[in-house]
Order: sequence, then structure tokens, then C-alpha cells
Amino acid sequence: MSLFRKGAISRRLAKRVPPLLSDPDLLSYLGFEEGSGDKASDAYIWTMGDPTKVSWVTGKVGKALQFNGLAGSYLTTPYSSKFDLQIFSISMWVKYTVYSPWAFLYCRYWSDVEYKPWGTGLYVVETPSEDAGKIQFFAYHGVSGEGAKAYIRSLKALNDDEWHHLVGTYNGSALELFVDNVSQGTLEQELIYYANTPVVIAARTTYVNRYVGIVDEFYLFSKVLSELERNLLYKV
Repeated sequence: MSLFRKGAISRRLAKRVPPLLSDPDLLSYLGFEEGSGDKASDAYIWTMGDPTKVSWVTGKVGKALQFNGLAGSYLTTPYSSKFDLQIFSISMWVKYTVYSPWAFLYCRYWSDVEYKPWGTGLYVVETPSEDAGKIQFFAYHGVSGEGAKAYIRSLKALNDDEWHHLVGTYNGSALELFVDNVSQGTLEQELIYYANTPVVIAARTTYVNRYVGIVDEFYLFSKVLSELERNLLYKV
């Protein structure tokens, strides 16, 4: 079955062919070329929380979505076990100046009443002050305490109102974060545990910790991208 819905993808392909579109390990691609409405679609339907809080704007390539950080400012798709990935790559272009508290760009995260955190995500750091505006890529494996958490932070803040390319990868035993095609470091992590939660762009799973800025060219793969593949996504 094709990853993409015919109407949306035919309009996109009339203009350009996104890199790696035919990759068999591509789980989700959002180019945001719809340009209007309250949804973005591929094999899944991604719906805005409140369309009045999300705007269609000029992106890194074609159109993009701008999130204002207010209640309802996010994009989400319902839970599917296909998103419970033990090997994956997340790729997106972002542009922002404001960093609100722990503003999530991508989230598959949940914490239960005993604070046993589950999942993975990318977010903009607020504190400590020397790290404010940096990107953090994290993964949790469902136990309490510091041993549950592994994260990598970008080497510099990215809140400069310029486009930056982010890639987060997990190979089953280690995380790696790339910013503008440069590795920011690697870190070992055990198996990631997931809860049956929605997948969210521009907010946390509970729709708080909302991002303020623009997102474009979102990809999610069930594999670790090669250097050649990262280059293709970076040089759009």
C-alpha cells in the first residue's frame, strides 16, 4: 500500500519529488504542501489541535507550518503500534527565536504516576540558561530515576531565526543527534519503552510544552539514515 494519499501527494509531486520518498523504511513524510485546512496527510491523518493557532507559511521548501505556542498549537495523529520504533531516524527543518519551557518538536513521551518515563522526542531547552535555545534529543526506557534517561544536546543554541536541519537517530543501543548535518554526539541507551499515546508535533503528548516556530519537511524512518541519505535531506 502506498504511504501517501493520492490527492495530497499528486499535488506535491507536480512540483517536486522529495528525497527518499520511495524508501521502504519511510514511515511518515509531511511536506506541508497542502497550504490550507486543518490537516496534513500521508498514510496517516495529522490534525491541528486548533487551526486558528497554526498557520500555513513559506517553508524551507514550499509551504510549512508555523506554531504560535498557544493552547491548540500542535499537530497530532492517533496512536499506532507502527510508531513504537526500536530503530529509527527523525528528520525535520526548524526555524525559531522563542523558546518556551521544554518546547517539544516531536513527541512520543509519557510519564506514569510513579514518574517512570517512556518514549522519545526532540525539544528546545529552556534551562539551564547556558543551554537555553539548544535542541535536546532524548529516549527513556520506562524506569524511574536518572538511569531511565539518555539525552544529547546540540552544541549551540539555534534560536537565531534561521533554518536548521535536525536528525535524531537510534540504532537500538545508542542515540545520535545531527544539526545541519554535523554530529552533536552519541550516547548509549537501552531498549525504549512506549505507551499507547498519540504522536505529536510541536507539543508534548499531553499537548502542553508547546513549540513556538516553524516546522518543515518532517520525516520518520524505521532505520538509521546513512551519511548519503542525511546529505540528501540536508541539501534540499
